[in-house]
Amino acid sequence: MGRRVPTAHKYYSMFKFLCENGPASLSEITDHLISEYGMRYSTARPAVTRLYRMLSEYGLVSDVGTDKRGSRVIDLTPKALSILIMMIASYGASYLSFHPKIIRPAVKRLCPRLLEKFDDFAKVVEEADKYGEKEKGDPYRRFVSEFFGYAAPLEEEFSGKKEYTCEDVNQAIDAGVEAIISTLDDLEKDFEKAMASILMLDLKKEFKEVLLQKISNLLREKKREVRKLRRKIRVLEKLIEDFKV
Repeated sequence: MGRRVPTAHKYYSMFKFLCENGPASLSEITDHLISEYGMRYSTARPAVTRLYRMLSEYGLVSDVGTDKRGSRVIDLTPKALSILIMMIASYGASYLSFHPKIIRPAVKRLCPRLLEKFDDFAKVVEEADKYGEKEKGDPYRRFVSEFFGYAAPLEEEFSGKKEYTCEDVNQAIDAGVEAIISTLDDLEKDFEKAMASILMLDLKKEFKEVLLQKISNLLREKKREVRKLRRKIRVLEKLIEDFKV
């Protein structure tokens, strides 16, 4: 008797399989679910078809042909890559149980010119992940919840009209660096240690420039906050002085 597998686990498994093994046929994905979860074919195949249709509607997978048996062959799209990159930057790879090494084959396959940049991004993600909080619970549910939390607004905003390219993936990496810096900014005692450890990573010159630019942006933001705070302090001091009893 086949196991009952939560939908979140099937989505997670399908994304991971496509990242690492795409392009892949629906038959191959079905076989993978059967192997991983002990599902029956009669349950696994309809599930894969449903997942494919949902992902296709959101522009997260695309058809790339058929195999010798006539099974539809699909692969992830740059839109899916962009979302995956932003997710692991914003929430942490451990939180989602979806690490950069899983995504790397898809980047190499779909946007090879960005591979070196992604590898540097992956180093930053893994280093920042050391300072993240350890979450309990089902990471697969978190992964699917956050993924569609990103995908749904994009679909609504562009109504499926925007065609994502590798340039969007490139921008997602840059935005991901900014998200990581913003997350580290929330740290208390480990802020300096975390920032220093990231800056000491062996990164390409071009990527380090992106990283330093994002840190400079954070510094400017902090200086603006300090100026606002100082103005408020002066106002409060004056009010107290003027209205002393």
